[in-house]
Amino acid sequence: MRNWSVPWRKVCRASLTGLLFMAAIQPIVAAANGLLEKRESLYNNIFIFGDADAVTMTFGQNKRYYTESSMKLSDPGALSVEYTRYMTLGIAYPPKLDRILEIGLGGGRTVSYLSAALPDTGIIAVELDKDVVDLAKKHFRFKETARLRTVVADGRSFLMRDSE
Repeated sequence: MRNWSVPWRKVCRASLTGLLFMAAIQPIVAAANGLLEKRESLYNNIFIFGDADAVTMTFGQNKRYYTESSMKLSDPGALSVEYTRYMTLGIAYPPKLDRILEIGLGGGRTVSYLSAALPDTGIIAVELDKDVVDLAKKHFRFKETARLRTVVADGRSFLMRDSE
């Protein structure tokens, strides 16, 4: 078990808050892409928009949509949403990573990127909404493996219960 010091917790908390803010202020124009699927889950109104070269998962209502995940079909390994590129900065600091926990899956692009970049690292993505996991698998080529798995649960509760 890694012993996180208090300053690292503060840095992680501040980074997560900043990332969530950046994600929340990136509204998209829904008319740019065609609607592929719409789901009203227990937690969100989820819309999947797509065209010949991109698919985007958005949450929202009343024509106010917020990008949760996006994938260029011509380059599915790229992180096409700006805040996801910043999320990967954390892997630059530790000399070795045995495992990663990501709270929130979206389309699964960030954890898929990390899994490809770090082939010896185990990754768990905790996602509150089962519909988000289903849509990531259906539209974003997200695949679980022995090293990359999802848990449908509340992220905070998962952290409180998990002994690692």
